[in-house]
Amino acid sequence: MLFLSMIPMAGSFIVWVPAAIYLAVTGAWLKAVLLTVWGLLVIGTVDNFLRPKLVGERTHLHELLIFFSVLGGLQVFGVLGLVIGPVVVAITLALLDVFRQAERPSEVTMQEPTVMEEQSALRNVATANE
Repeated sequence: MLFLSMIPMAGSFIVWVPAAIYLAVTGAWLKAVLLTVWGLLVIGTVDNFLRPKLVGERTHLHELLIFFSVLGGLQVFGVLGLVIGPVVVAITLALLDVFRQAERPSEVTMQEPTVMEEQSALRNVATANE
């Protein structure tokens, strides 16, 4: 359930819908209805609207990059990778930006967007297309 809930836009749905179906099949109709209402109103709102906005605005990274960094962090560092994965990716992008601009004059590099600004622009394009 932990891995499935991290899938953007559909992960939490994949987790709570089978649970609600299981409750309905086993005869716990009230619990199934309450879980469905809770999943649609609360979990769906948080998962689909608030989480991408909060995570994306703070990190200035595209949601897919954050998603893959979380999965990679889990693979390499275990549960601690939930936090370490995105941090490693952000530091890597910052270092790539430093190396890219190291040998160039400041007049040229000041006019070009940084890697973080490029990622933020990608994020804005993705939300504009939706």
